Amino acid sequence: MENWEVSAYLQKIAEMLALKGENEYRVRSYTNASRVISRLDADVEELVKEKNLDRLDGIGQALSSKIEEMVLTGRSTLLEQLQEEVPADLLFIFQIEGVGFKTASRLVNHLEIKNLGDLKNAAREGQIRKIPGLGPSLEKSILNCLHEKGSSGSFYHQGISLPLAEVLYKLLQQHERVEKCAIAGDLRRGVEAVSELVLVLKTGLGVESISSILMHTGEVARVEQCCGEILRLDTVLGVPVKIVPAQNEYASELLYYTGSKEHLRRLETRAAQLGILMDLHGLYKGKEKIELAGEQDIYENLEMEYVPPEIREDRGEVEAALKGKLPQLVKEEDIKGDLHVHSSWSDGNSSVEKLVESARARGYEYLAVTDHSISLKIANGLSEKELLNQVEYIKNLHGEYNDFCILTGIEVDILSDGELDYPDEILSELDIVIASIHSGFKQPREQITSRLISAAKHHLVDVIGHPTGRLIGRREPYPVDLEAVMEAAAACGTVMEINASPDRLDLSGENIVNAARKGVSFMIGTDAHGTRGLGDMNYGVKTARRGWLSKEQVLNTFSLPELKKYLDVSY
Repeated sequence: MENWEVSAYLQKIAEMLALKGENEYRVRSYTNASRVISRLDADVEELVKEKNLDRLDGIGQALSSKIEEMVLTGRSTLLEQLQEEVPADLLFIFQIEGVGFKTASRLVNHLEIKNLGDLKNAAREGQIRKIPGLGPSLEKSILNCLHEKGSSGSFYHQGISLPLAEVLYKLLQQHERVEKCAIAGDLRRGVEAVSELVLVLKTGLGVESISSILMHTGEVARVEQCCGEILRLDTVLGVPVKIVPAQNEYASELLYYTGSKEHLRRLETRAAQLGILMDLHGLYKGKEKIELAGEQDIYENLEMEYVPPEIREDRGEVEAALKGKLPQLVKEEDIKGDLHVHSSWSDGNSSVEKLVESARARGYEYLAVTDHSISLKIANGLSEKELLNQVEYIKNLHGEYNDFCILTGIEVDILSDGELDYPDEILSELDIVIASIHSGFKQPREQITSRLISAAKHHLVDVIGHPTGRLIGRREPYPVDLEAVMEAAAACGTVMEINASPDRLDLSGENIVNAARKGVSFMIGTDAHGTRGLGDMNYGVKTARRGWLSKEQVLNTFSLPELKKYLDVSY
């Protein structure tokens, strides 16, 4: 069992414990363990074999035994028990804006909610606002979310859904009778949390043969045929999967199973204007079927630019494509370095040297070491003396490379009063300063907004880190006037981070669009706590693409000379 799978099991256990009303400490212990495992450089299987699990922060004997069972048996007795006790559709609650573990627990247990129907009725009848601290805005969010997403049950962020989809994709793609295979659905569009994986195939194999291939992986628990040739899988992680062998036209089926529905409706309208019938089966001019080599041909026949999957959301992309004015979206190969990385000097798992070697192996030109500041004790934040020692250490290490630049930096806490965690004379010694909020999440909206604006205006702050503080499905964003923060950042030339950690993706695609309109520049940072975390850059790039960003708008696409000039780095 791989690290991401164990992390997914632990996360689901935490969600179900919260819905049961378990105490906050126990829930948090599982979420913390999930994050620790997801950030590990070592393989969790090796740690189990070596009996070294309990050396990890926050993982004691009880949690170690739960993880050992997962790794050694591929199952979790506790999770199976919880699945018997907690209705699966209630996990949908974590996809509602403004709902984290605490709010979910209060909703379910104060109102004795047993299913999503109960939740909808409670929102419609104004019952939620009677719970102290909750109000009409949450009722509106619940109803909007149920309307938009239906009642799809569990949702899984990309750090879980993408690795699983890639396992199935590689298994199918390597078969000699599978001509083409693609991951489709919400995941292809880069949606931050998905309820179902979809893979589209061009193959001569029948459903029984496809079923036989899929059952050879330990990820699949059951395969059943539904809706003609379409297969539905139950995976051991609980993520449902739809396998679609294209029966008519691979290109059009890939387009339709990618979505979004709103984008497809706009394309159908455009097709009708040109006298073309467009549907799941292909394009037709009268009785003649138009030959399609790929999705690009569909857009070409509709006399418009090809629209990348990440922006197929009916947010102006069709109009822009018709005018030939779509942006050239940033790509992962445009990234020249990572500017938000934590080392073993604070709470990271890897030494600076290992992080540098991993970054160089990725073809990067530079890496910034941005450990936590002194106030974040839980993350082993650096004292002023430790930080200055690290600066000297990094500059000496930098001298050993003639093809790579190691930048000094810090992720400095924005304190409750808006001040930064270090004095200016310390921050001025650094190449890059990321300012983030890690505490005081319950402060009033005006106060949190003031803290972020104060940091954005600070002359030594380069970047505002993970600006809303959310953890997808676990912690709601703190209350903040994000528009005001964006305006301050744009006015002061302060960059806003797109945090690529798959459980953050903060800013979201929609927020990125709004910030870009105000003139904000961006940085995609992995917030990596080890060498494996550097690989999360792809999630951040996907999110940046959903925000319509070109590479010119992203700081870490700059070449090293350009970056040095921007940051005023002389060495």
